[in-house]
Amino acid sequence: MLRYCFNKSFIATQELELTIFSAMFLLGAGYTLKKDSHVRVDVIYHRVRKRKKAFINCIGTIIFLIPGCFLAIKTAIPFVEASWRIGEGSPDPGGLPAYYLIKGLIPLGFFLLALQAISFFIDNLRLLLGKQARKDVKH
Repeated sequence: MLRYCFNKSFIATQELELTIFSAMFLLGAGYTLKKDSHVRVDVIYHRVRKRKKAFINCIGTIIFLIPGCFLAIKTAIPFVEASWRIGEGSPDPGGLPAYYLIKGLIPLGFFLLALQAISFFIDNLRLLLGKQARKDVKH
């Protein structure tokens, strides 16, 4: 609105928009997995019974989700450390001063997702083994 109506633009507000969007996705991924609301591209999954879904979830979590989280964390840590070391800020004049704080959300978000993935795996394993699933788990 500032840009089009008043012919004013602030770099920091544009960067803040991207920052909030990034934080929302990074910190919300684990919650989305907890609520089993993540997007699936499936051909088979929606047609099978609960136990087969639990099997698919266990295999997918062990083979893809947990290793993917740890790979993202391992890759992000040197990147984030370098940013913290130099106190990185925006390269644009008038931009956000503390990019290093924002970049710190990358390993944090994937760590929280990995914790939730472990819980998700345990819940699905319990279902697969015929144990009663927790009441807050949706299958």
